[in-house]
Amino acid sequence: MTSSNNYWKGFEELEQSSEFVENSNKEFYDGLPLDKVFSNNDEHRANRRDFLKYFGFSISAVALAACNKTPVKYAMPYVVQPENVTPGMPLYYASSSVSDYEGFPILVKVREGRPIKFEPNKEASFYGGGLDGLAHASILSLYDTNRLKGPMTKEGDSNWEDSDKAIVKALKEVKAAGKKIALVSRTNTSLVLKKAIENFSSVYTNTEQFSYESSSYSGILRANEKSYGKKVIPTYHFAKADVIVSFGADFLGSWISPVRFSADYGQNRVPKDGKMSKHIQFESLMSMTGANADVRVPMKASNTGLHLIRLYNELASLAGSGSRLSEGGMELAGDAVKHAAADLWAAKGKAL
Repeated sequence: MTSSNNYWKGFEELEQSSEFVENSNKEFYDGLPLDKVFSNNDEHRANRRDFLKYFGFSISAVALAACNKTPVKYAMPYVVQPENVTPGMPLYYASSSVSDYEGFPILVKVREGRPIKFEPNKEASFYGGGLDGLAHASILSLYDTNRLKGPMTKEGDSNWEDSDKAIVKALKEVKAAGKKIALVSRTNTSLVLKKAIENFSSVYTNTEQFSYESSSYSGILRANEKSYGKKVIPTYHFAKADVIVSFGADFLGSWISPVRFSADYGQNRVPKDGKMSKHIQFESLMSMTGANADVRVPMKASNTGLHLIRLYNELASLAGSGSRLSEGGMELAGDAVKHAAADLWAAKGKAL
């Protein structure tokens, strides 16, 4: 079956402008109008001679392109071969990588002094022996030709000596004027960087440090400080939970530590002896965690707090407690929160 549709590469070809018509036959070898040769026009139907001319031109073009000299690269042998280095045999070094504000133990695969791959360090059992996509791809930053090779100012490239002098001068002027210095950074997990900031603040006592994250966990920190007196982000043991109920926490995709959580979560999701953990996910948008849940309940993100109050009241009722919060009668279709509370209560001590 032949198609009667016509396709054009641009307006020039569609409108058959004089310039396009003049240059169209110059795209290939002169005297070989390919558009006409391969058309259905009997006058210009392709024959054996034209085919051989076109084929001969193609071979010639390839041969001419192959005549270009490629840059010569020399493989130089070691004069003094480094210890433990065997050409062609990789070495592995234990290291760490920061991905999405979290440090991961990794093994760096190295050939002749060049890192070529990051792999999970399976001996670091706390992390489940895994890496996320960002950690795997972070090796590309070592070979990024567009990365900055030195300091820059608004005038252009600079050097470290001039930059250090300008920064120290500005800091001294601010301190002498009695003004504040704002030190803005991401969440810091490095003890070396923490010590450096402490040393900096001891010299410039007018420094205030601020941390900024695109995904902030300050709410969790404040909640734990109010509830338990400790301003920390807790560790959740999904491998020990028989029932898991989540309200919008995508712990398999992006929440806190998805690599470690995924490893723990998978341990208890294998039906051994006819039993495995039950996972109920309440969320407004589909997530990686919601896609793996046994029961996924859609809800409005603005109503999350009301549903949590409802869950608290249901658990308080099952515990025989008279302490209840005002909820305004908020409930999801099918008594989903009530059923989740019943499952959590039945797995008391092994519920999350």
